[in-house]
Amino acid sequence: AALQQIHHEVPFVMEVAEAPQPDDIYWTNVGRHHKTLQLGKLASIALTTLLCLFWTIPIAFIVTLTEVESLKKTLPFLEKWVEAFPALEAVLAQLAPLALIAIKELLPIFLGAFSALEGPVSSSVLEASLFYKLAIFEIVQTFFVSAISGSITSEITNIINNPGSAVTLLATSIPGQSSYFMQILFVQTFLGQGLELLRISPLAIAWVRSWVGPNLTEKEKNTTWLGIRPLADPLEFEFADIVSNGMLYFMVVFVYGTMAPLTNWFLAFCFIIMISGYRHQLVFNYPPYPDSGGQLWISFFSIAQTCVLIAEITLVGFLALKNAPIATALMVPLLIITVLFNFYIRQRHFLVASRLPSRAALKRDLQNQKMGPMNMSFVKGKYTQPALQSTEEVFPENFGVAREMAQQQIAFMTPPGSEADILDMKDDILTEDLLASYTTQPKSYA
Repeated sequence: AALQQIHHEVPFVMEVAEAPQPDDIYWTNVGRHHKTLQLGKLASIALTTLLCLFWTIPIAFIVTLTEVESLKKTLPFLEKWVEAFPALEAVLAQLAPLALIAIKELLPIFLGAFSALEGPVSSSVLEASLFYKLAIFEIVQTFFVSAISGSITSEITNIINNPGSAVTLLATSIPGQSSYFMQILFVQTFLGQGLELLRISPLAIAWVRSWVGPNLTEKEKNTTWLGIRPLADPLEFEFADIVSNGMLYFMVVFVYGTMAPLTNWFLAFCFIIMISGYRHQLVFNYPPYPDSGGQLWISFFSIAQTCVLIAEITLVGFLALKNAPIATALMVPLLIITVLFNFYIRQRHFLVASRLPSRAALKRDLQNQKMGPMNMSFVKGKYTQPALQSTEEVFPENFGVAREMAQQQIAFMTPPGSEADILDMKDDILTEDLLASYTTQPKSYA
């Protein structure tokens, strides 16, 4: 109820937000002033927009340069190689998908920094903001920029001067690109799943970690040092990056599901591969925290509705160019229904999904009352900064080495029965007096 109430008559004086889980707090943004947050949101929007506009330059350049015919013109010696080895042409055709995937790995770094400027105190909210930006980039850059032929600047100028030309542009440019997108998604699926299942990157980083950093004790070996992670401390699953890549799959299905039906079978196979692969990784390799509470699903559904609308508009334009008046007229009711459904869903459904209904809260409170007074001690100290949470005495990391040496003396000077009792004391710290009592005063046994 506190989340849905207005607590002050002056705007922005008091703003209530849902408290994240203790392990989901993004401590860097805690305590920032309102003015800093507003400037950060403005900077995030501006930088994201600029990056989206200027990112078209390297993407369009890569797509143009990595086409086989363009490469032959740029590098004349390739034409002789292709004539001598015809299979080389198929290899060169994969350069565009590989180049797009390689340059796309830089996006999460830039957009993650822009999302952090918005000031979220929850890592899940930060992840949802990053997902939204990445999904928009996937659709705009990988899909539209790759599909539209010619200079992107001139095409945007034509659309501004004549907005109706956007439908014609989509209808003429997109239908012939189905094989190109199938290549991109096939390379992305098999290359991504191969690297994910073989864990090439984590294994390489863990190998480096085994040679650098503190490695005296088992605890030190299993601790991340300067961002270099051992296998015992795996990185959290990158939901924003992975799910945003899935938006491109859905966009291709929505657009080419009717114009190129073979795309459905290819992408169904890709989905089966990804479902089995990521399910295995989530169960066996990645930590089960933190729980985002469905933050990504709300953004995913919102973007998916826009993708469906774009796909239907493209199909209407395609049918109109093919001089199919009956089919075009039959698509109009579907387009109207989709628009009305979007308006209907956006009225209250997203609000209900982002807030816990009072009925559900009351039902839960009544259940807790039946069990007696609720013990809230489990949250005591959980929202204290990590550096201030520990009240235990801090010992050097290599303290276990001295203890192990002392235990070896104990093992030599005590019988098997008492040796086991001492060696099982893993959680207790043996003080110097206790060690001295066992090591300097050996007992004799008959």
